[in-house]
Amino acid sequence: IAEASSRTRRSGAVWVVAGIAGGVGVTGVVRLLAGECGRRRGVRGGMRRGARGARRARSGDVVVVDASGSVPGVALAGDHDIPGVRWADLDASEDSYLPSLREHLPIVGGVRALVGDSRGGAAADDPRVVAACRSLDAPLIVDAGRWDERAARCVSAIHADALVLVTHGDLEGAAALSATCAVAPPPCPAITLVCAGERWGPGLRECAPGPILRAPTRPGRKLRGLMRSLDSVSSLSAGGAASSTGGLLAIEARHA
Repeated sequence: IAEASSRTRRSGAVWVVAGIAGGVGVTGVVRLLAGECGRRRGVRGGMRRGARGARRARSGDVVVVDASGSVPGVALAGDHDIPGVRWADLDASEDSYLPSLREHLPIVGGVRALVGDSRGGAAADDPRVVAACRSLDAPLIVDAGRWDERAARCVSAIHADALVLVTHGDLEGAAALSATCAVAPPPCPAITLVCAGERWGPGLRECAPGPILRAPTRPGRKLRGLMRSLDSVSSLSAGGAASSTGGLLAIEARHA
């Protein structure tokens, strides 16, 4: 019942960001995407330290879900005293939470975010992640940490519209992407992001599960291109054309 209700109630796209290896900049991409979504909605500040406000959540406002298992993760060290519900406050035995959960999340850098604290965080295989995503009636950006079978199951369970995989562009990065996606195939349309400042060769193009873009490091052209690609991929998913290779290649061609 809870799952069926979540599908009916969901009011925005669900985007998941994960890394093929550690240290590729997943959290930075999540912060940039959240900040850009906030700017689209007229929320000043983005995911930066110091933008704390206590505004009321509006319909359509993005919510960040930190399922990386890391603390502080998406939140910064200085955000520990911002009031709001954290992972440790949620009961892992519940399969959904009250819709008012969104209103009680801390505002981290201008957007509502479900994050960890000194009591711990939540990884992609934590049952609270699916329960929270099911309960939050909002567009979601989920930091899934490292891409593996656990993250793939999470993406499938929360019915994500798009997946962003961050990797290195060299041969090692291509080999890691190929091996990881063989073990944990993306269950939804995927975009591959190459770490900032790196080029990619034919090896990566052969194994990437979708269009390849350069990872943004700040607001600007690359971030806007990623946002447009996610919007396009989400539209393909919503329209039942998730397997349309032509559509995905067209996205890469537009934003290369």
